[in-house]
Amino acid sequence: MQKSNSAHNFAVVLSIVAIVLASFAGTAAFAQPANPEGENGNVKTIDAIGTYTVHADADRADIYLGVQSQRTNAIDAQRELAARINAIKTRLLVEGIASTDITTFSYITYPQHDATATDNQDSYIAIEILKVAVNDVGKVGSTIDAASEAGANTVDHIEYRLSDAKIEELKSQALKEAIKDARSQADAIADELGVKITEIENVKAIGYRLSYQQFHDKAVGLEGITNVAQYPNTQMNTSAVQVIATISITFAFE
Repeated sequence: MQKSNSAHNFAVVLSIVAIVLASFAGTAAFAQPANPEGENGNVKTIDAIGTYTVHADADRADIYLGVQSQRTNAIDAQRELAARINAIKTRLLVEGIASTDITTFSYITYPQHDATATDNQDSYIAIEILKVAVNDVGKVGSTIDAASEAGANTVDHIEYRLSDAKIEELKSQALKEAIKDARSQADAIADELGVKITEIENVKAIGYRLSYQQFHDKAVGLEGITNVAQYPNTQMNTSAVQVIATISITFAFE
């Protein structure tokens, strides 16, 4: 995991204008605090926004695969689709995928007109895409192979993700480093101005952002493979996921 060179944007609050003016005016009135010590007055502050990005390998993946069926009438297309989808689900259960991790993502049936056909007859296309959640990214390739052997002829895309537990772990790490980043910026400003940071006035976690990667592969033509064993096993590289934390801290100084 590497620390990214995130934008170190920051702003010095206008309340420090008294110090700047004092350096030009040279009068004691500007050099002194606006109010006697102990009385409520404007607090001189520095605002800094810290950001940190954690890079981690995905520990789970969602595979979107399914079947496209084409027949001369809608009922036949839907029946063939149902039979092949059921075969895929059965095979995935054998491969150790839980039934709750196999859900229907999309289903569509529509007519396909072929103007070049001699009989000018429409055909019907039925498509169902399953979302298959894989909790071991090392099994993504073998899961695709098993589904293809069972009748899948479309792999729409793959999303590499993080489990909820991993996300919380990385969010905590990113937040801690973002705090250090904000403090480093404030220290640099204070050193340049010749002042000293005394305390923290306010802290606000701006938020987190997760950056996932999708692999799109419209895998068509798999129906023509009659002997899957003669083809090499599908190999997939694990994708990196980014967890980005941003925090705003207001520091008081004197």
